[in-house]
Amino acid sequence: MNMKNSLVLLVCFTAAIASAQRFDILSGKLENLKGITKYNVSFDFAEVAIMGMDNREANDGRDYAAAFTEYFNKMFGKGEVLIGQYPDAKYTMHIKPTWIYKGYHAASEFGAAKISATITVYETVDSSRVLFAIHFEKTVGTKHDIMSNNVSDRVSWAYEKLAKNMSMQIKRVM
Repeated sequence: MNMKNSLVLLVCFTAAIASAQRFDILSGKLENLKGITKYNVSFDFAEVAIMGMDNREANDGRDYAAAFTEYFNKMFGKGEVLIGQYPDAKYTMHIKPTWIYKGYHAASEFGAAKISATITVYETVDSSRVLFAIHFEKTVGTKHDIMSNNVSDRVSWAYEKLAKNMSMQIKRVM
């Protein structure tokens, strides 16, 4: 293989990896989160586009907030970073889903739920002081029980994967 072919393969490989990330940093730098060990957490479920769900299937978000929070904290098994209802925390992590696909289960076919969301970290006392904002696009849910008929479970698993993705970003700067 000559140098030109090697360079073309390297460029293609790099492009494939970059496009697989499926997130965009909207503002700030990830390094701004270094050293933060505790976040207040808030969720905004208003104005989310929910594909294929009717009102009786959608819940008020409590299950999804719990799934995100618990999974995020589980990713930091030694408690290095915590999120929760900590109004005294210096920083708030705000999760705003923008799009949800509920997935499906029909006979032997299964499709995982997906979520797009913007996560913003700002000073708790002044939400205009944003440290970091990131948008995750069509995050595919984890697969606990691929045969689940429960829509809420499948959507909760998408929130878990979103929490995993965010925790992985934070771990990069720890």
